[in-house]
Amino acid sequence: MLVYQKIQFIFMCLIRNKLADTGLLICGLVSVLWYWKIYDLGIIGEKIPEFFSLYLVVFVLYVIAIFFIRFSSLKLKGRVAFILFFGLIYRLLLLPTAPTLSNDIYRYAWEGYLQTEGISPYQHSPNSKALFDYRNEFWPSVNNKDVPAIYPPMTQIVNAFVFLGFRTIFGFKIAFLIIEGFLIITILSILKLRGQSLERILIYVWNPLVIVEIAGSGHHDVLVVSLLLGALFLIEKRKILPSILFFSGAILSKFYPLIMILTFLKGLSIRYWAILIVSLVTISLPYLFAGKNFFEGLKIYGQNWRFYGSLFPTISDQVSSEAATMFIIMFLLFGLIMIFWFSRHCRLRQMFWLTGAIILFTPTLYPWYLIWMIPYLCFFHNPAWLLLSGLSMVSYEVLIDWKIIQVWQQDPLFVKLQYYPFYGFLLFGFILELFRKFQVNQNKTSKF
Repeated sequence: MLVYQKIQFIFMCLIRNKLADTGLLICGLVSVLWYWKIYDLGIIGEKIPEFFSLYLVVFVLYVIAIFFIRFSSLKLKGRVAFILFFGLIYRLLLLPTAPTLSNDIYRYAWEGYLQTEGISPYQHSPNSKALFDYRNEFWPSVNNKDVPAIYPPMTQIVNAFVFLGFRTIFGFKIAFLIIEGFLIITILSILKLRGQSLERILIYVWNPLVIVEIAGSGHHDVLVVSLLLGALFLIEKRKILPSILFFSGAILSKFYPLIMILTFLKGLSIRYWAILIVSLVTISLPYLFAGKNFFEGLKIYGQNWRFYGSLFPTISDQVSSEAATMFIIMFLLFGLIMIFWFSRHCRLRQMFWLTGAIILFTPTLYPWYLIWMIPYLCFFHNPAWLLLSGLSMVSYEVLIDWKIIQVWQQDPLFVKLQYYPFYGFLLFGFILELFRKFQVNQNKTSKF
């Protein structure tokens, strides 16, 4: 009887894994067709309803593929190669598309070009008369021409080197895909270090938001995530000095990792804190001569940019001013950081929670900001954040009126559509976790 049960178990495992492999293949092939349809739209920013319908299909296929990975009990190296292969195909399909959902990439190219001419992008706005003679083919497509550079020094260094190497928008996309390759290797390395299945890389590699925003629109947010996760991997391997250098690079790619300094440096000697400060100043040094203009663009962004925020507008509606809102948010973030200071949770999990808090508290949440979060989902199962990566695309509804009547206004209905299901899933997951812990405690109690 025992032999029969073992045979039956093996047989069922084979069926399950065969189904998983077949399901993955079908999802992969059908997704190729739908990404081709997205590419075939041409100017995606002018065909938002059609884009929504196609994106919905690829996101559903993506969720089904994740189900098959979780359903399978057999872990195969060949399956990881299969996942990476299809992820590359999806990116190559969208690589030639014009970046019409967002034109940020033209600003990257413009600011990279200025630096090759010996001009600081922090010193003047693109509309400045001082830059009139430097206007090139990128200048007409640069957004917010009255605002000087917002992006931090590390990003500007990358912009300059990419411009020197490629000098085209297509080249910038290729450069960010190369950086993304480093991120994928880092995720796989962390999965291996944690003893988790390498097949979980599918959660990042096949994520439609990541593919659309990096391969399609050419957003550089992959840079900060690559450096941040690289720093986390290195510190877990006890390579402290290079991890500090990676972390300083992450801070100077996007400023949000500044909030993570106490969490990242917890337990390290004071000399590593000094090394972080020195590396931040050293990387920033070529740009500091801009003086007060160094933070001018960031200041304008902080004061004026408001888009699809979650908790920020909710809190703002209840208090007297945005200054009070910022005080409350900083107080809550500081409280969370202090909890982590005394927590035994690993750095990776703490960074996951902090990144989520930053995203929910920010007054401006463009879809590509969720690239900061998605890699963590490879390590921590969270359906709510996965769902938000799909729902966040609805914020592109603003482009419909923008293209027709030049009015940039978010629809409250779409804001609710983005966040209500997310918070519902988040609450449901929290209740399930409490119930699971209650059951574990009950089982422990029953043994005595």
